[in-house]
Amino acid sequence: MVIPEEIAKTADDIRSMRIRGASMIAVAGLEAMRNAADDIYGESKSPRAFLDGVREAEKVLLGTRPTAVALPNALSFLDNSLDRNLSEGASKEELRKILKESVAQFIERVTEASRRIADLAMPLIPANSAAITHCHSSAAVSVMKKAAAGGLLRTVYVTETRPLYQGRITAKELKDSGASVKFITDSAAGFYMKDSDVMIVGADAIAMNGGLVNKIGTFQMATLAKQLNKRVLVAAETYKIATKASTGVDVPIEFRGSEEVYEQDPALIGSPEILNPAFDITPARLIDSIVTEIGVMAEPEREVPAMAKKAGLLPSRQVF
Repeated sequence: MVIPEEIAKTADDIRSMRIRGASMIAVAGLEAMRNAADDIYGESKSPRAFLDGVREAEKVLLGTRPTAVALPNALSFLDNSLDRNLSEGASKEELRKILKESVAQFIERVTEASRRIADLAMPLIPANSAAITHCHSSAAVSVMKKAAAGGLLRTVYVTETRPLYQGRITAKELKDSGASVKFITDSAAGFYMKDSDVMIVGADAIAMNGGLVNKIGTFQMATLAKQLNKRVLVAAETYKIATKASTGVDVPIEFRGSEEVYEQDPALIGSPEILNPAFDITPARLIDSIVTEIGVMAEPEREVPAMAKKAGLLPSRQVF
């Protein structure tokens, strides 16, 4: 099958990080599948061929960012729906319709999840508090915006998040929240952690033992937070749970190109060796709470499997 242009373009945008953020990547991938559905339909001679074409397109998207689990879980949701209906005798036309309906359902779930997470997180934010955050997360931003609007959050320290500066997105989105936003260098996190009451971050993946896989730097910040007796709160949709990852070590960590670090400085080309891991693993013992759209986990080390079951994550064909 010829890969639809929409799929190829979206895959390139995700890989190059023109599209970034786990939830946004999942939404973009699903929208690409919806937009490509008619092309796949036109090339397919049967319902089975249609599903095969969908899976070829899924493989292209899955090859983009190996760590964030939201996209694989979103595609699993879509794929399982098609597979189930095919086994029940759905026609090619019905499968195309089901694909588009499933995409709409999951995107609605993404939108609603951030709102619910923000509601459930409010009792965990101290009054008149300061927060520190790292990278960019739609769910974490929703929590901080609601806390600021409700008068709970007076200050937010936002790390720049080198080397691609995702913290700039967070700072811009919080600019009109009502909180005083302070943009800081990554290396200043320890300096300002002492002035914070709570560390609030999102998640790229959550292992079944509660281990958090998130933007590089999260682990050291969580370690600092614990050293200084600060609470660590994770805002994460249930579709961030990596049901096949027993621990964070089971989640593949993406390493990105050295050019993101040296910024085209010829003096650094070739030597020294430049290492650029995009994510790290924070053990559950450093996390006080993981807030999802269907409940709060106060003991992540033992609660994630039950939360995954409650969320109805489908194990029949988990792509991740």
